[in-house]
Amino acid sequence: MTSPQRAPRVCRICKAKKKACDKELPTCSYCFKRGFNCVYENESDSPPISDDVAQVFKPWSLTLFPMAISPLTLDKTMAYHMHYMYRVVGQSRLQAGKRFLDNFQRWLPVIAPRCLHEHIELSQQGLPGADVSVLLLAVCLVTLRSGGDLGDPLFHHSAVHVTVKTLHAQVQAIMHASIALIQSGVILSAYEYATGQTDSAYISIAACIRMAQVVGVETAYEKLGAVQEETRLQATSE
Repeated sequence: MTSPQRAPRVCRICKAKKKACDKELPTCSYCFKRGFNCVYENESDSPPISDDVAQVFKPWSLTLFPMAISPLTLDKTMAYHMHYMYRVVGQSRLQAGKRFLDNFQRWLPVIAPRCLHEHIELSQQGLPGADVSVLLLAVCLVTLRSGGDLGDPLFHHSAVHVTVKTLHAQVQAIMHASIALIQSGVILSAYEYATGQTDSAYISIAACIRMAQVVGVETAYEKLGAVQEETRLQATSE
């Protein structure tokens, strides 16, 4: 008989990374220690998404997602958007991650390099949570090179920004606050501030502060300290 304190099946992250999931509720130990959004498998879960998946809101159709959308459909939808975005801009998630750590991260250390690598690995091996997909979309936004990545001249950086911001707002409205959502919001606000959109930047960072309060200020500070320490150690080792 399954203990009421444990889930009947392993979580998606542990399954994708082939870790021994302890099935603790509401989040397993592996995900808890790394600030991941722990989602457990169930009998109705389907394999990772493909381009012909039904019940997925297609990219660039910036209509509102229904508030009653299931967590699995939301994850699939956001993963579809994320995969589509990277395909359109012509860079891989590994390339974007490297650019992010080499540039943006040195200016504003917002995510531990190890966590970013794990998010990228998860997005390639399985179905990431909606918040992780939004985070990788934000990374894509701030790593675009002027005129270098966008093959379509009609597809301007501002279109990428509007798309990422809209998707971030919708995921924020539907799912619980998480570290990944806070990190993506900070990246968005920094991008807006750097591009002269100060009002939008202040609104974005204010939303991040609210989410940090929901997640727990102490937890957020602990994770921020871990990010800064890991970034410092990485910089001194180079």
